[in-house]
Amino acid sequence: MFGAIIRVWAGVCLAIVFAQSLPLFFALLVGDHASVLAFTLSMAVEVFFAVSILLAVSSHQVNPGSGEGIFFTALLFLTLPVLLGLPFILGNFVGLAEGLFEGMSAATTSGASLLNFDKIPIAIKFWRAVADWIGGTLFLLCAMVVIGPLRIGGLYVPRLTGAIGTGSINAQTGTLAGMQVQASLGRRFSQAAKFFLPVWGIVTVCCIFLLTISGASPLEAVLLGLTTIVTSGSFGYVIYNDLALTTEIVLAIPMLLGAISFPLLWSLATMSRPSRHARQECREFFLVLIAVVLTVFFAGHVAYQWDMSGAWRAVLSGINILTSTGLPTEHLLTLPIIMVLTFATIGGCSLSTASGLKIFRFGILLRGIFEQIYIIVNPSAVHPVQYGKTLVDEGRMASIQLYFVMLVVVTFLGALGLALSGLNAQNALLMAFAAVNGVLSVTLTPELVGLVNGSDGVMAVLSCVMLLGRIDLVLFIMLFSRSYWRG
Repeated sequence: MFGAIIRVWAGVCLAIVFAQSLPLFFALLVGDHASVLAFTLSMAVEVFFAVSILLAVSSHQVNPGSGEGIFFTALLFLTLPVLLGLPFILGNFVGLAEGLFEGMSAATTSGASLLNFDKIPIAIKFWRAVADWIGGTLFLLCAMVVIGPLRIGGLYVPRLTGAIGTGSINAQTGTLAGMQVQASLGRRFSQAAKFFLPVWGIVTVCCIFLLTISGASPLEAVLLGLTTIVTSGSFGYVIYNDLALTTEIVLAIPMLLGAISFPLLWSLATMSRPSRHARQECREFFLVLIAVVLTVFFAGHVAYQWDMSGAWRAVLSGINILTSTGLPTEHLLTLPIIMVLTFATIGGCSLSTASGLKIFRFGILLRGIFEQIYIIVNPSAVHPVQYGKTLVDEGRMASIQLYFVMLVVVTFLGALGLALSGLNAQNALLMAFAAVNGVLSVTLTPELVGLVNGSDGVMAVLSCVMLLGRIDLVLFIMLFSRSYWRG
């Protein structure tokens, strides 16, 4: 099992090395020697580790294991911040703790950054955006290959109709040419990536192109396109205030694409029929979005006398919030912070790059509440919970309830840790709330960057909360259970 895990991890490491060659090439063109040194050292370290690992396990036979996906996902997101943060650290742009924080923020697409974007080279800015894109893309790939098929957090099995045989990526088997075969972790990832990455890459390039023709400069289009498609708001404080209105409107497109379930995008790309679950979740996503936009408009009208000409602010802010992008725009920052964080908790669709509870969990929990009310009123009645005309079994309901409880527990433990690290109670609770829902960029304002930057404890706690908010805590708990290792 471990041989397969290490091989796939080394493959991811080499893919990150390839991604670093893009900003390295740009740094060479402009004569940015500091960035060239940073990327060269980082790539050398990562290539050394990846090749050494591949050579060490080259003679090992790969035997698929029942729990290898769980261990790989945990290993990947524990080491990904190091791989993504190395250029910042080795180039002396930030210290060790700050570099690891940047890597974790990129891996979880939380959008928070301690970098001084006015002083760092363009190549490093470019890498920060690429790191966000890598973090969101790898999470989406893990969600489709590991987390979804294992129903962790109550997720439904992803369907890529026409991509792999029967149209589903099974947890333990790969499907090739319509035949079920026992497949290793590497086979399952390669099968999914073969169909996922080209579509995802084309969508990203199209979003960058739309931003360019909308009036953004090429650099702004690349930075915003790479980050907003994975629902990250990393460059909001740096770029947003200088954007034209048309560019602001176009920004809603990558935000929405990043928050919609990828199997639904795949169905649109292949002209196939999406699953009932995907259709139901998409409908509810836009219904909730309408409710969020109306609430935002009402709040803006009461507090700042927004008239109908300000409706576009409400629409853009609503999309920004519900997709958990958290791009810190001027309009978003004027809204009540607790309202922003509450709606961000709902989040986007499942099997997307959005954070938060996700629409389908929110919908099933509400249905569960109504079911209990109905049973209390009619004790002898049977009123099963359905989602997308499919019965929600007790196991899935229990998984969703556990996910919600863990989200609350992580939030308050994170707030406690931040308070013990030196933050006041209000900032501690708000930042923990934002970190667990992937919108830390909203609460980590320039005024608080210095405070966070000066405390290794605060950065460590925020990194843990971002990770546990992104990857279900239950997945890590599984690694400490006897049954997992016996299996």
